[in-house]
Amino acid sequence: MRITPAISVFLFSIMSFAGCGSGSSDSFGASRSYMMGIAPIPRNLNAPAQSSDWLDMLGKISSSAEIVTAQDPWQDASTTPGSIPSLITLIGGQKSSYSYEVMYGINFFTQSGTYEPILSVPANPANNWGNTEAKALYRQTVFAICNAYHPKYLALAFEVNSYYLNHSADYALFVSYYKSLYDEVKALYPNTNVFVTFQLEMMNGIGDSTWGVSVDPQWDLIADYDGKLDMLVFTSYPEVQYTTPEAIPSDYYADIKTHTNKPIAISEVGWSSSKNSESDQNRFLGVLMNQMKVLNPVFVSWIFMHDPATSGTLNQTGLRNYDGSTKAAWSTWCSYKSIPYK
Repeated sequence: MRITPAISVFLFSIMSFAGCGSGSSDSFGASRSYMMGIAPIPRNLNAPAQSSDWLDMLGKISSSAEIVTAQDPWQDASTTPGSIPSLITLIGGQKSSYSYEVMYGINFFTQSGTYEPILSVPANPANNWGNTEAKALYRQTVFAICNAYHPKYLALAFEVNSYYLNHSADYALFVSYYKSLYDEVKALYPNTNVFVTFQLEMMNGIGDSTWGVSVDPQWDLIADYDGKLDMLVFTSYPEVQYTTPEAIPSDYYADIKTHTNKPIAISEVGWSSSKNSESDQNRFLGVLMNQMKVLNPVFVSWIFMHDPATSGTLNQTGLRNYDGSTKAAWSTWCSYKSIPYK
C-alpha cells in the first residue's frame, strides 16, 4: 500500500471504539467461508505502544474481524536488524488472549516513491540483495517470528511486483533468496503458509497514473517462484483505475482464479471516502463482498479501521473517521461480519 512512511508504525496504539453491533446481510446467505479482517489503524501514531487504547482495541477486534495483519518493515531501526519488529511483538504477544488469527509479515523496501530497499545493516551498508549480512539477519528475523508465534500465515515481503517494477535486477536476487528461505521455513514449520503478496492492480497492468509509469500485466512473475508460494495473496485498490464501484468488472476478483489453483487471499483492500464519497466507499464494499462469494478466499482484510491523521486520498480508506465516528461502510462491514464464519 502506498500511503506514508508513518504506516510503518501504524499499529503502536489505537483509540477506543465501539465494536460491531448485530446486523444482517440477507443477500449473502446463511454463512460465509472466509475470514474477515481489518487493520486497526490508530488515531495518534505517537501514543505509547502499551496504552490502554491499544489493549482496549484488542479486546474489541473480535467483533469486527477474525484476522489481524501484523506486517511491518523488517528493521525497526538500522541498529537492530534481526529482531522481531515491535508491531509484530505487540499483536503476536496478545493473540492468545483475544479471538483473532494473525497474518504475520515483514518487508524489505519502502512502499512509496521508487520503493527503495532497506537492506543496509551495520556490518554491511550495501543496500541490495547482494548483502550477505542482510540476508542472514533477514533470515534471523523470520525464524525469530516463527519460533515465537508458529504462524499459520507468513508473508516474507509485500507487494513484490512494485519492487520488480523499480528494481528488476535486485528483485531477481530476492526471488532466489526467497525460495531458499521458503525451503528452510517449511522444513521446520510445515504447517505455516509461506508467501509474498502482490499488488493486484499492478499485476493486471492498470492504474498507470498512480504508479507514474506504464505497467504491463505481470502475472508471469508467479512462475518465477517455482511453486514455492503456499497461497496467492494480493493487495487491491481498484480506484486507481475505476472512478466508481459500478465500473469494476463483475469478474474482477474471480479472474484471479484463472491464474492459479492455489488458495487465494486479499491481505489489503480499500476504497477512499474522500476522493469521491462515503456512499462510493459503501457501494464498493457491497461490490467487494458479492465478488468474494465467487472468489471464496481464505480471508479478505480491509486496510484501515480508522483514517489516520495524515492526509492523502488513500489515507481516507478507513471504515471509521479519525475522530472515531463511523462511516456508512462501517455498518455494512458489520452486517457481513455478523454472518457466521464456517
